[in-house]
Amino acid sequence: MRIQKEIIPKDVIEEIIALGEGYKTEFLESLSSIKLAAQTICAFSNTKGGNLFIGINDKGLPIGIFNEEKEKSNLEKLLHTIIPAPVVSTSLIKFNKKTLILIRIDEGPQKPYYVKENESFIPYIRVDNLNVPATKKAVKRFVQNSSISGTGQKLKSDEKIVLDLFGQKKKLSIEQISKTLNFNERRLKKILRNLSKKSLIIPDNDSGTIFYYNSNYSI
Repeated sequence: MRIQKEIIPKDVIEEIIALGEGYKTEFLESLSSIKLAAQTICAFSNTKGGNLFIGINDKGLPIGIFNEEKEKSNLEKLLHTIIPAPVVSTSLIKFNKKTLILIRIDEGPQKPYYVKENESFIPYIRVDNLNVPATKKAVKRFVQNSSISGTGQKLKSDEKIVLDLFGQKKKLSIEQISKTLNFNERRLKKILRNLSKKSLIIPDNDSGTIFYYNSNYSI
């Protein structure tokens, strides 16, 4: 992963630090806490977007990053725990001879976004300066607002999780999906049947257990 250098005026960074963490701003000392960083990016994606600064502690003290390559590696790892893939951009900035990483997160076009934690998928939203698991009502609203282009069809939350996985892999077997999402076979077959009826995935007629993502449709 390549991170571009960016020049941000010193007074702008000072103002951001003075305002502290909030609805659209988060500080982390490093990306060593992959889970917390993933929750933050997920929450910003499900809300109104935001900025995640790496190299600033919770007290607002810029300490800088100590290992750029390790931070890049951790960023790549944590982004793979978020489904669907969030829209982010990263840059290196200098402040008082310290190197910081700025991760800009857009409000996501494919809500809801989930973080894979152990065998569960948890959607987070931003409330003040906290990342909070979204309620079932909020998730339902996200899904209802995500109509299938040109069809007006709506997806259930578990259908959207499976379809998001297809969006990343394009071709999947029932066994692969079951292992990745920890869905039982009966539940999964019902989901795949519904997605096939909506022409969102295409079954391989020869195998009966392999499905292809239909790229003509998108959420």
